[in-house]
Amino acid sequence: MSYLQRRWCEEFVIDYNATAAARRAGYKDGKFIDRQASQLLHNKDCMAFVEELDRKKRESLQEDLLTPEYVVKKIIKAINKAEEKDQIMAVFRGAELLARHLGMLTDKQEVKTEETVNLKVEEDARSFTDLLKTLSKKAQTTVEIL
Repeated sequence: MSYLQRRWCEEFVIDYNATAAARRAGYKDGKFIDRQASQLLHNKDCMAFVEELDRKKRESLQEDLLTPEYVVKKIIKAINKAEEKDQIMAVFRGAELLARHLGMLTDKQEVKTEETVNLKVEEDARSFTDLLKTLSKKAQTTVEIL
């Protein structure tokens, strides 16, 4: 693999824009740069190197990402340190955070019962029957044409 091809691969994994990567890598910016970028996309060696760079990029991102597991581990570590120092309020706060994460504490509760649903249906039915009665009365009245 040539130096330019290697540079193109390194640039390509930044934004996955083949033409822009070719420009940044140092290929001549002319009317055939799109064609050159397309050829690089079909080059087996280049794509193998791109996959390797992608894998390394994903691994480094995984280490840097803030994950729920990471946060839980840190909270547990802080609770343990607070217990060692007899900081009871810090222990309670850590326990509260863990309980919220596990769904043991809820800030809001919404309860729907069958009774509430039945009342809504009865109310809708009542207004529908009232509408039918009104239409029936209107239909019974006749209009005389002079």
